[in-house]
Amino acid sequence: MAEIISDVAIAIKELIIKNKGFNSNLIKQYLDSYQEVFRLNADEINSLPFLFRRRTVFMINYLLYKQTQNKSTELIKRIDLEIKVLKNLQKNFKFINNFIKHYKCE
Repeated sequence: MAEIISDVAIAIKELIIKNKGFNSNLIKQYLDSYQEVFRLNADEINSLPFLFRRRTVFMINYLLYKQTQNKSTELIKRIDLEIKVLKNLQKNFKFINNFIKHYKCE
């Protein structure tokens, strides 16, 4: 089940990137529809904020490594975007945790 929750975290992180912020309604809709297919338990839902950050840090490191091999302005833009996402996740950590706690209780 670890792969599934990691995939959920990646999908939600991409929603955050595409929507330029944490849209709780959109993320709730995604989680609700996902729960209809695969039921996540409380521990898995609780791990989402950590997994968002872990995936973002992984992507920053991966892109920095790729940048050393292939100097590209596209890679620099993606690295900057990932850093902004990480800062956004850190800044909104309490909000995200509260959302997750509230969602888990519904």
